[in-house]
Amino acid sequence: MKIWSKVASSLLILSCLLISYNSFAQPPRGHHHKGGHHGNPMDPKGEHFYPPEMIMHHKSDIKLTKEQQEYIIKVTQETQSTFTAKKWAMHDAKEAMKKLLEAEKVDEAKTYAQLDKILALEGEMKKQKLGLMIKIKNKLTADQKKKLDELKKKHRAEKGAPRPPRPPHDKPRPPQPPKGK
Repeated sequence: MKIWSKVASSLLILSCLLISYNSFAQPPRGHHHKGGHHGNPMDPKGEHFYPPEMIMHHKSDIKLTKEQQEYIIKVTQETQSTFTAKKWAMHDAKEAMKKLLEAEKVDEAKTYAQLDKILALEGEMKKQKLGLMIKIKNKLTADQKKKLDELKKKHRAEKGAPRPPRPPHDKPRPPQPPKGK
């Protein structure tokens, strides 16, 4: 029972990390990437890395070993703990920037110093995410990567496929006026 509890808590942590990862990887509101589907600047088209949740979801399909599963959970937990602290620090740094910019007269030197803090935190967070994805990818075998690539390709094809027609409504539609009259 303890093993299942450990696995469940690890998967919960993994999910939280991925939510954080995905929200950070998204472009700012109002900006859209051409060609990229998830906005990760290190892998804009999702071609080179395998999200941990995808690996765990298809662990039997790719014949993921127990040792590989434990490793992925371990590195994800380690990354999650430090990533969360950085995310909170980023929030505080942005709040401090907001206060600097709200001033009647903006202190240019303090504002640039605060921007440097924000950019440094962003860089650390991106390095941390990239490091996690590299560690996970390096733990997979060539056959596992090939199978995951096939699954990604299949998923993309399904996403791009036209939707089946909707079933007819239960209620009859009101008559439409003739066109052109």
